[in-house]
Amino acid sequence: PATNVITIETTGNNEVVNFEIINSTGAVVYKSNLIQKTTVQTSILASGAYIIKFINGNNVEFKKFIKQ
Repeated sequence: PATNVITIETTGNNEVVNFEIINSTGAVVYKSNLIQKTTVQTSILASGAYIIKFINGNNVEFKKFIKQ
């Protein structure tokens, strides 16, 4: 579970990856991009479950995290 910060890291990819953090109602609450690694301040997010949607060209991947 995350409290104030999450670190998002991709391995084996040196290209720009766009990502969105989506709350439980489907609203995008954060949008950015990364190359290999980034940190996101989650202290502004309400407690609950979130989905991170990664978009890299035609590839889309989802990961879940919990904000305490």
